[in-house]
Amino acid sequence: MMINVIKTDFGISGLDSHIINLLELFPGKIRVFTAVRGMNRSGFFYLDELKNFSISNENKNLNHILSKTAIDTLIDCDLLYVPNGYREENTAIVKQLRGRIPIINRCGNLAQEKELANFKNFELTVVPSNIIKKDLDNRLPGTIVKVVYNYVPDRFYEYNVEEVASFKRDIGIQDSVILLYPGRISSSYHKGVYTHRKGIEEIILSLTQGVLDKQSIVLLVGGEDVYQGDNPKQARDKLITFAKTAGLDSSRIVFIQETYCQYEQFHIAVQASDIMLHPNTRVEPFGQAVLESMACGKPVVVTIHTGSIEISRNNKVFFDQKNKGKLDMVILPSSDPRNILRAMEILLDNKKLRERIGANAKITASSFTKSYFKDKFISTVLSS
Repeated sequence: MMINVIKTDFGISGLDSHIINLLELFPGKIRVFTAVRGMNRSGFFYLDELKNFSISNENKNLNHILSKTAIDTLIDCDLLYVPNGYREENTAIVKQLRGRIPIINRCGNLAQEKELANFKNFELTVVPSNIIKKDLDNRLPGTIVKVVYNYVPDRFYEYNVEEVASFKRDIGIQDSVILLYPGRISSSYHKGVYTHRKGIEEIILSLTQGVLDKQSIVLLVGGEDVYQGDNPKQARDKLITFAKTAGLDSSRIVFIQETYCQYEQFHIAVQASDIMLHPNTRVEPFGQAVLESMACGKPVVVTIHTGSIEISRNNKVFFDQKNKGKLDMVILPSSDPRNILRAMEILLDNKKLRERIGANAKITASSFTKSYFKDKFISTVLSS
């Protein structure tokens, strides 16, 4: 079976790693058509190389116009798989191909109200968590929605001493406790305001409350800088200004996006870290970096808004659990900086607890293997 994937944008999100994983698991069976140059890997093709494929970017609304040649190329497969196919930038393509080939939509986020009508274009919608499935089941009864969790590549499980040592030399850190924040640093629009959904500002505020005085601690900011179209330098400068205003020594923040946040190298940054922080301020549909950090045996600090807590084998709020050594992740009731601070103080003062939670996390993550994902994808998507 041949599958064509259409992905008009590309970054380093969990959704993008999902596509790369598909290429690795089904070699020669997946072709990815993208509008973004620079994806130099086997299986990638560029939409602008299709004859008479044009993109109009007026008012930031993409309008993709396909010629007969482009249509014939895209439907030359058994199945069309369109990540975020329900979104405005993809609906023009989908409508031109609908009825010519079975089309599967992968919804990686909570859909906006204006996007709901677009789900009728698909035979099936695949989602990475039950949070999204329940939301769609509520708002679009009758729509076929199935959950397929992503898998974790082997390199996250395999600790490489030399790679970690080289990483620490590269960023100039040797003896400090390393906190890793893997999320974007730009804000996103939500309910009329721009906010940092993944909790970076709350992390910074928690670090100003004296915890840095006890130990040498460095915060690595390791996610993709910004959303497409934003200015990376401006986003970093804003974050540094915020940190200084809050009273945090900006030398404690190390940005690593340009080196170790390429998808093939991200595991090194995780393995070098002591604690991973992902304290979402609002709903995070899943959080692939959480699962990847668990696979590395790291304690991850999340909130009840983080979708990946649904895979936990002991899904309890950190502060309510007497025997914290049984936990496989540190779940906070909210992203309030006081909650983050309290959790970090407990973890930083107890290395054995960090190691126990990390070991439990690795066991949980071990269920999400290549074979799990391949079997699940075949039974859910290819058999639809």
